[in-house]
Amino acid sequence: MEFLSGPTNNLPVGLENELAVYRYKVFVERLGWELDTPKGYERDQFDKPDTVYVVARNSDKEIIAAHDYYLHLNPIY
Repeated sequence: MEFLSGPTNNLPVGLENELAVYRYKVFVERLGWELDTPKGYERDQFDKPDTVYVVARNSDKEIIAAHDYYLHLNPIY
């Protein structure tokens, strides 16, 4: 198992796109959420250059878990 972390602009090349595909599979295909997003690809307003991600990949380099963290200086709701 491999763990990767860092802000969007420091992630390995291609990982940001892999995350968007993984999130689509989890949120839309598995959980059944109806999102206004391109088919097969999920990103939202919180995916910014300074968003920090923690990603776990298996020995085949497939994402098996991910989480994002972002700093809120102003209320978001």
